[in-house]
Amino acid sequence: MAPLHNRAPSLYWLYYAIAALAGWYDSKRNGRVGIKALCQGWLKLADMVESAELALSLTQTE
Repeated sequence: MAPLHNRAPSLYWLYYAIAALAGWYDSKRNGRVGIKALCQGWLKLADMVESAELALSLTQTE
């Protein structure tokens, strides 16, 4: 397992990480992510978080 970083990732990193979830890869080489890619990436991230929360709730016993 990789060690944790001392600092949180930047907004710059988050911007491109969310775009990458939508399949954006800077084919035009201008570095700008469109709103469509950001929305698709954000929705995919939300689905992943919801899935992880559901999996955790199913494994926890009370």
